[in-house]
Amino acid sequence: MRFPSGYYLISYHFTFFCQKFGRPHFLYESYWNPAALKNIERASLTLMHAVYLQDSFFDYAAYGHNLGDAGALGVGFQYLSAGDIPETDQSGSSLGSFTPHDLAVSLGYAKKLGGFSLGLSGKYIQSKILDSATAGAVDLGVLTPRYFQNKLRFAAALTNL
Repeated sequence: MRFPSGYYLISYHFTFFCQKFGRPHFLYESYWNPAALKNIERASLTLMHAVYLQDSFFDYAAYGHNLGDAGALGVGFQYLSAGDIPETDQSGSSLGSFTPHDLAVSLGYAKKLGGFSLGLSGKYIQSKILDSATAGAVDLGVLTPRYFQNKLRFAAALTNL
């Protein structure tokens, strides 16, 4: 599920990979790149609820904890609901309604090695329209050291492997 998380990152149209951001955004950054977990200075929690069209909404929650030299751990939760949709048979008769949704739960780890931040996260994904389907995925990420008086940093992420 790649639904935008973080008002700040959405407003910049996902160009944050080479930007310097303040501390409140690190948990949103880890949504896109697990290596960003290492930027968390202390235990952090972020919550987002975004209402979309009619009954649809997107929820995002993440918690991260810096373990010092041992690295950083994070857990995330995403839920997208399309709201209630009327279900009909072939003749147009009502069969009630159904509520399609997507769910993802992730667990991530990041560590600094030689100035680089390396991150890994595993995800459980569930998608439901009428029937459910589940899958697992892995994300890998890297953040370079900062360059030009801390004004430039490069990043790369491989997602949903």
